[in-house]
Amino acid sequence: MTHKPKSGPPKTESKIFLYSPRFLFMLANLLVPIVGVLEFGWSIYDIFYLFLAEIGFTGLISILKIFTSMGGLGHFYSGIGAKIGGAMAFSVSYGFIFLLTCGLIYGNLEKGTDLELTIPRGVLIVIFCIHLLNYITGFIMNGKYKVTEPSKVAGEAYAFAASIFLGLLCAFICLQFFASTNTVITLGVILVRASLDLLVHVYHFKTLDAA
Repeated sequence: MTHKPKSGPPKTESKIFLYSPRFLFMLANLLVPIVGVLEFGWSIYDIFYLFLAEIGFTGLISILKIFTSMGGLGHFYSGIGAKIGGAMAFSVSYGFIFLLTCGLIYGNLEKGTDLELTIPRGVLIVIFCIHLLNYITGFIMNGKYKVTEPSKVAGEAYAFAASIFLGLLCAFICLQFFASTNTVITLGVILVRASLDLLVHVYHFKTLDAA
């Protein structure tokens, strides 16, 4: 007597992604600014400031990942010299990206504009805790640190920073066609950035997490 295989759609990577720490991390990064705009009246520059903070937090967590990643090495202390050198090189190059993003934001402010941010500092602490939690659950607890090379950590951080930078660049291009910003435009900026973020997350999920 033979048993027929169960019919139904196969278990795809996209379905697994919906239950991964990456997806929860991305969802949190999407919901926080949306709630801030709709419930607390955050301006578009609050969102830009939040994006800038995320670039900084990603860099800090990535340095931590570089030092804790083993990349197939037999011991945590193996290649510690290379890790230190890689962390220093990453700090310089990633710091340049951070400064470039700062220049993009503040360089596009109109002369005489008084930049009043309404985003509470506590929100930044929450965002940093989300990044830290993603590091613990999505890098340490699942054993990803054992097989991830420091260079891949750096590449992933560059990709996330690039997605935010491109989102900001698109936002400033669109703002050239509007005399003033409103809630719809601000939400549009958040969704554009979230779309780019999703592409980066799915790519790295397929190439790193699911490998």
